[in-house]
Order: sequence, then structure tokens, then C-alpha cells
Amino acid sequence: MLAWMFTDERWSAARRFLYAGALWALVAGAYDALVWAQRVWPGLLADFPWTSHGRLVAAARDLWTFGFLSSLLVGAALRVVGQGERDGLWSEPLANLALWLWTAAQLLAVWWLGAGWTRGRPFGEAPWPIDLLRLASALLLLWVVKRTLERGAAQEPALGSLLFGFAALPVVLVLGKGLFWPFANPYAGVVDALAQSFLRGGLTWLWCAPLGAGVALYLVAAVAGRPPWAPALVGAAVVALGALAPLVAPAAFVWGPVPFWVQTVGAVAQALLLLPLVTVLTGIVRPLAGRWEAVREQPGVAFLLAGWLAVATGAAALALASLLGPSRVAHLTLWEEGARLLVTGGFAAVAAGAAYTLTPHVLGRALVSRALAWRHFWVLVGVWALSVPALLLAGLAQGATWATGTVPFAHGAQAAAPFMAVRFAGALGLLGAHGLFAWNLFLTADSGEPVPAAERELVPVTG
Repeated sequence: MLAWMFTDERWSAARRFLYAGALWALVAGAYDALVWAQRVWPGLLADFPWTSHGRLVAAARDLWTFGFLSSLLVGAALRVVGQGERDGLWSEPLANLALWLWTAAQLLAVWWLGAGWTRGRPFGEAPWPIDLLRLASALLLLWVVKRTLERGAAQEPALGSLLFGFAALPVVLVLGKGLFWPFANPYAGVVDALAQSFLRGGLTWLWCAPLGAGVALYLVAAVAGRPPWAPALVGAAVVALGALAPLVAPAAFVWGPVPFWVQTVGAVAQALLLLPLVTVLTGIVRPLAGRWEAVREQPGVAFLLAGWLAVATGAAALALASLLGPSRVAHLTLWEEGARLLVTGGFAAVAAGAAYTLTPHVLGRALVSRALAWRHFWVLVGVWALSVPALLLAGLAQGATWATGTVPFAHGAQAAAPFMAVRFAGALGLLGAHGLFAWNLFLTADSGEPVPAAERELVPVTG
């Protein structure tokens, strides 16, 4: 049993992280659908404590961030990091240990959040034992990635971005959740609010963004058979992303109880964040110039492009909401839900695209059905096309109603009800898309056509 759990088989940890991500995608999609169903029908399952709205929201956020997105992105990142040297990971057993710790933490999180035990921190509700398991797993992953890259892999912006993401996660967990004193909340008042905002922004821009950028930059260049575009410029963009992301947290407190200069720093950082994001997007697109057939032949590449475009667009919507004028209408409304759906949905597309692209290189089998992958893609795009405008319009309707100062609060909520019904339909669409993804991945693992060993390598052209 132990030999199977901590095997040294090449790419076993990456493969298992991808499998785990596909399974957690289904669970996260189900929880998300229940959350939005209750927002449309507030009495739904209201008599059962385990399905109360607050517990479902907490579990859905945790599943989406740590179960679905993190597992897929980590699996893809481990494959890319190991491929950089063509020797695999420095230690597959340690990477597998990190997988089991991460999975145990996620299982416990679903249980304890459903039971109502929470630290009460948005996007970080999981109790301290789960935090410590995740921190241990993150440190193991960082050690494995660092030692792998020390063996002499090429110093590419993509690999540097991945290393930065693995190094940033422990910092985000320790500072955002106060794990330097895990048994109780060490923060209070405004500092606590800023720490919670830092946790939410850190998980997005210091964890998912560097991993998503590194994976997308590496895979697209490798599929296109071209060297990475402008490595120095893209490397500078990754550095800028790391420098700006910690400063974004105060953008959530425009017109709030923090000094005005702190609000200004957050709003400016949120706007400037667009520059590195667009630079990374350019670095992803440029290797495909003149070789767009790769997009038609590789649905995973389409996911990577569309996902990163959605991330940049969502960041622009968040930046707009942090400005003093627009924030009077958009701040603390469903506008922000729409923007974050683009950001998190974009990272979900990047994660799924990486899994599709890496299937023959991790599972050793060709993808069973490209048609299913393309259906997944178009369902995802359709959900964005319906849900995002609905949430943005709902946010404007709420903000315009509340800004008058004379209309009861409940009227703003009622004005958003039809738009939330559209978002519920989108949640069902996302659940179906996750089902297509998981079915395709596991069917490939079971009955996909074996790929020759020589074709399992995936290395960008250098020079």
C-alpha cells in the first residue's frame, strides 16, 4: 500500500493531481449550483444545517480554489517543471506525499465546513488543522520544485513563474490566515479585514496567476514548436505581477474604513495589474502567429488562450470597480461577482486546457474525444456569455438603486433576482462542462490509444 501511495513512477504525482482536480471539479460545480439555486429559491434545503446557505458558500469557495483549480494547476506545473530538465521531478515520492496531504485537507475541509466549523475568513474559512496540512503540502511542493530546477533546467520565464507561485503560496497562507498563530485569529479590526482581502487576492494573483501563466506560456510555445516570445519582457511581467499583487488588497475598501492613501494604493495597483496580465497574454499568443492550426488541432490551446483572455478582462472589470466614481455603483454588488466569475472561470479554463494538452504526456494516451473537449469549451464560453453580463447588469441595477439613498435595500435585491436566475442556469452549465471534462479525462486514462514514448516529451524550442 505504501509503495503504491509513494511510488517513484515518473509523472505519477502530476497524473494524480490531474485526476483529483477532475473529481473536485464535479463536487465544486455541484456546490456552486446549490449556492445559486438557494439565491433564486431561498427556502431550498433551508431546514438542513449541512445545506444552509452560509455553509454551502464556504465549501464552494474552498472546493473551487483549493480542490479544483489548485489540483489541476499543480498537476500541470509539476509536469512542466519536470519536463524542463527532461529528467522528471527531483522526488516523485515527496510530490506524492504532498498530493495525499492536499487531498486529506480537502476532504476534511468539505466535512468541517459542512458541519459549521469555520474561521470566518472569506476564501479562507477552513479551520486551522486544514490550514496546517495545506501549508505542509505547499512547502513540500516548493522543495520538490526548487530542487528539480536546481539541476540545471533552462532559466525560462515560464519556469520562473511556476517557482514564484509555489514560493508565494506558503506566504499567502501564513500572512492571510495568520498561521504564525494558527489556533486563534491573531488579527483584529481593520487589520483583520485587510488580511482577509490579502488572502483572497493572494490566492488569485500570487498563486493561481503565476501557475496559470507559467503553464500556459510553456505549453503554447511547446505545441507551436517555437521559442518563447520576448523572454526578458515576459520575465519582467511576472516580476511586476508579484510586486503588484500584494498591494491590491486595499482596493476592496474604497470608501471604506481605511486611510484614503491606502485605498489609492490598492486602486492603482489593481489598475496596473493589467499591464503584466496583458504582457503574459501576448507572450501566450505570439508563438502561435502563423500557426493557428494548432488551436484547431489542440482544443487545450483554445482553453489556454480563452482562459487567459477572460482573466485579463475580469481584472479590468475589478479595476473599474475600484475607481472612486464607478465604485459608488459597482462596489459590493453583483458586479464584483461577475468580474470574479471571469477571473476564476478563466483560471478554470487554463487548468482544463493544461490537462487536455498534457494528457498524452502525463497519461501516456491520446485524448479519446476532441469533440467532447470542444463541447466543454463552447459550454464554458456560453456560460460566460450569459452569466457575466447578467451579473454585471445586476450589479449596476443594485448599485443604482442603493445609490439613491431613498430606496429600501430589499428593492435592490429584488431587482437582481432575474439576473441571479440566469447565473443559476450558468452554474448548471458549468456543472455539465465539468462532467464532460472528467468523463473525457478518465475515459482517456482507461481506453485512450497509447502514445509512443518518443512523443511524450514536450519541450519548447530554444534560441
